[in-house]
This record gives sequence, structure tokens and C-alpha cells, in this order.
Amino acid sequence: MKRTIIILFAILISGTVFGQKIKIDRKTGKMSIDNVEVSKFSSSSNSEKQEVYSFTDLHSDDYVTLTMVKLGKDGEPFLQVTSSLSDKTSEMDYEIVNFTLNMNSAISTLIVKKYDFFLAIM
Repeated sequence: MKRTIIILFAILISGTVFGQKIKIDRKTGKMSIDNVEVSKFSSSSNSEKQEVYSFTDLHSDDYVTLTMVKLGKDGEPFLQVTSSLSDKTSEMDYEIVNFTLNMNSAISTLIVKKYDFFLAIM
């Protein structure tokens, strides 16, 4: 029993120590990772009523645009990724990395923690 409690405590501590803190300032739209500002974040809807998430650098030059695409009524959603440097697009799975009711937070956490976006900036 004591060993199980120690193992659970170690897992809990390692998750909080090594986890990245991702924050989006609602007023300025700036996204920071571990209190370092890395980009600006904005969300909107396009003409097909799809959610569009844009990441720019701090000088408002485009990095990448993510569009939430859902095929059909019961289709699984995925993200269509468009780079500002080329006209090429790619797709990535949409997953919930952590529980949140804020879609902006869910998208930014997904691309930072699962796909390592903005790792080179830091």
C-alpha cells in the first residue's frame, strides 16, 4: 500500500514539474509558453462556417493557419494546416490533449504538446 502511494505521488509530481504552461491572453491574443511570449493567436469563422485558428509571430507575420474540418454530420473532425511560406496544406488529427471548455486553449495545447510547434522559438 505504501509503495503504491509513493508511485502515485511520483507520477503526480512529475506531471506537474515537467508540464508546459500554455496561456493565451484574451485581451492581446498573445500566446505564451512558460511565461515566454511566442506568438499571437486568433480565431474566427470562414464562409463555410468552419473554425479558423491563426498563429502569427509577435510582429503579426503569419506562421500557420489551422482550419477545423468536419466531413458530414457524423464525421470525425480534423485540422487542415496551411503554412504561410507555401501553398501546401496538410492534415492532422484533432485530439483533446487536456480537458478544457475553451476551444482556443484546446487547439493551442494540441499543437504545442503533441506536435511540438514553437519549440524552435523557445
